Amino acid sequence: MSIYQFLASDDPMETIKNQKIELLSIEEAEARGLSMPNWYSKDMDIDRNKKIVLFAPDEECLREIEIAEDNDSFYAKQYSNKHYHSALQWQYSEERAEQLKEYILEHLMTGSEIELWNIWLDRNLKPTIKRCQIDSLTVSIIKETVEQDPYEKPCCLIVCK
Repeated sequence: MSIYQFLASDDPMETIKNQKIELLSIEEAEARGLSMPNWYSKDMDIDRNKKIVLFAPDEECLREIEIAEDNDSFYAKQYSNKHYHSALQWQYSEERAEQLKEYILEHLMTGSEIELWNIWLDRNLKPTIKRCQIDSLTVSIIKETVEQDPYEKPCCLIVCK
């Protein structure tokens, strides 16, 4: 299937939206001179003011960090006993890993522990669990967790105070 990365905590987690992408209406997209997809025709019976067009200045912008509540996740519940789960969508870079580190540190100002999971959907294997104290968290530790092959071995990093 595919990789699923998520955060888990017993405390609610902040949602992070990708600020580099926008949802536009057809009117707004055309006003900016954007080309519309082949399936779209001006003769279609569609609300031209409804925001249905996803716009990103370039493909790299689609790789930025997004963290969204995912408390109904069947997969997260298979691995974590924490009360709150949030899906993590991104592509690793050192800059983004630094942003994720800051997010974790900020969360731990009020929460006691947070888990970073890297799993393969539909493959429920025993995970590798690593623990680290808040003052020992580095970008390298995050990289080790998210770049480990979850198909062979799911991985969890538990960061605590």
